[in-house]
Amino acid sequence: MKYPIFVGTFLIFVMIFATFVDTFGIDKVAKFTTIFTSMIPGIMLFLVARQQFFIAREQKEIAREQKEIARGKFRLDLFEKRHDVYNVFVDFFAYCHDLSLKVDDYTKITTDEEFDILYNYPGSEVIDEITDRGANNIGLVRDCLDGSKNKCEIALNKMIFLYDESISHKMGEFARDVYDLGYDIHNYMGQEILNWRACYVFGDDYVAASTLELEKKKSELSKRLKGEITSEMMPFLHISYSDVS
Repeated sequence: MKYPIFVGTFLIFVMIFATFVDTFGIDKVAKFTTIFTSMIPGIMLFLVARQQFFIAREQKEIAREQKEIARGKFRLDLFEKRHDVYNVFVDFFAYCHDLSLKVDDYTKITTDEEFDILYNYPGSEVIDEITDRGANNIGLVRDCLDGSKNKCEIALNKMIFLYDESISHKMGEFARDVYDLGYDIHNYMGQEILNWRACYVFGDDYVAASTLELEKKKSELSKRLKGEITSEMMPFLHISYSDVS
C-alpha cells in the first residue's frame, strides 16, 4: 500500500465518526465534526513531518555508516600499499642475512663425489666440475642481489609518497648497506670456493677464512632494522582517523 498512514487515519476517522453519530446524534456530531475537520490538515501535516523526520534520521545514519566504510577501506588500502613497500626491504635484508657462509652449500657435493674425494683422489676434471657448480651458484646470488636492488629502487620512489622523504632517505641508505653485505658475502664465497679447490689440488686441508666481519655486519643491520628503522616506520603503519579526515 502506497500511503498506509493516510489510509489508516481515514479508516480511524470513519469509525470514530460512526460511533459519535450513534451515541450523540447527528446534530451534535455535525458541530463536533466542523471543529475536528479544521484540525485534520494540522494532524496530517504533523504525521507527514513526523514520517519525514524518521526518514531523514535514517538517511543520516546510512550516510554516516557509508562514510565509516569508505574511511575504513581507504585506511586498509593505504596500509596494504605501505606494508608492501616496507616488505620489499625486509625481504631483501632477510635474503642477504640468510646467505650461507659455507662452501658446501654452494658446491653441493654429491655422495659419490665426496667418496671419490676421500678415497679415489679424482682428477682435476671432477674438481673443476664441483668448482664450476659452486661458482654458478654464487653467480645466482649476484643475480638475486641485482634484481632486489632494482625492486628497492622502485619501492623508494613509491615510499616518498606513501611515507615521507625522510623515511625514503633512511631506507635508501639501509638498502645500500644490505646490498653491500650481499656483495661482500658473494665475493667472500667466490674466493672460498677457489681456496677450497687450491687446497685439494695441493693436498692441504681446507680451512675457511674468518666470517666474523660478515657476521658483525649482519648483526648490525638486523639491530638497525628492528630498532631505528622500524620505530620510525611504525606510525605510518598504524593509520588513524586523522589520516583521512
